[in-house]
Amino acid sequence: MPPRSTCPPHFPDAALMTLIRSTPLAICITDADGCFQVVNAAYCRLYGYTEEELLGEEFTLVVAPEHREMMRTMHRAFIETGEDNDPLIGKPGARAEWEVLDRQGRSISILAEAVRLEDDQGNVYKATFVVDISEHKALERSLRKANQRLTQIAMYDELTGLQSRRAGLERLEAEIHEQQRYGHPLCIAVIDLDGFKQINDTHGHAIGDEILVGIAELLRRSLRESDAAIRLGGDELLLVLPGVTLDQATQAVERIRQALAATPLTRLALEMTLSAGIADYRNESQDALLERADRALYLAKRRGRNRLAQAT
Repeated sequence: MPPRSTCPPHFPDAALMTLIRSTPLAICITDADGCFQVVNAAYCRLYGYTEEELLGEEFTLVVAPEHREMMRTMHRAFIETGEDNDPLIGKPGARAEWEVLDRQGRSISILAEAVRLEDDQGNVYKATFVVDISEHKALERSLRKANQRLTQIAMYDELTGLQSRRAGLERLEAEIHEQQRYGHPLCIAVIDLDGFKQINDTHGHAIGDEILVGIAELLRRSLRESDAAIRLGGDELLLVLPGVTLDQATQAVERIRQALAATPLTRLALEMTLSAGIADYRNESQDALLERADRALYLAKRRGRNRLAQAT
């Protein structure tokens, strides 16, 4: 660290120095070695230091230790050229947002802008103007989290964590486009839980919700990473199964049917079964594909439930 120095800059304009010291904008002036030569009252209040504690100290005192060497390099570049070589923003400049530390080690978000000064003896200084933007950044973070939450709600079913109806149908449409382009096989399965309404009526919706959560977990364990499980609504589920034939898709759904029948769900250890209609894509619209799968599901239900049917 450079030796401590408390020699003030030899600025010829006393009125300018008076303005710097009295303005509510946080301002500091550092010498070529990066040591504080002037800090106004607003700067001291922002960081929680007294003027005496800062004068002569290196400006990196208010920077996290892991960033200090980088800041020294940037300071030297600014003293030489009047520009920072800022690796964080990827372009030269003397204005940037930073996370700095106050006297208690608490993080402060600031917007800092610097100008290069020269006194009447040819000494070069850096004057930095600092604005506390912590509240603004906190609001940005809150908005970002809210947007992420809204995206989560739009993309995924809140109860089961499966894809939502809207997101799932968009995924199916994308898979149809892939099939049309490359000719890969594509199948879907529309699944309905047998007797789910009766369970809701008998045991309450809380138990019904537990069943849906348990089935969602079973699907995540049973499906490939390339597959998609969607909650269309209520107890109706949709599986998107790219890259498999109708018979292969039927075998996959049959394994799920058997696993569900063998897995008691909820704290009441209820036994559940499913019925499913399976359809392979045949150069048709999304609605037509879903309609064929629905008709196959109804066929499975009419045949006694707890079974599968292939669409014709």
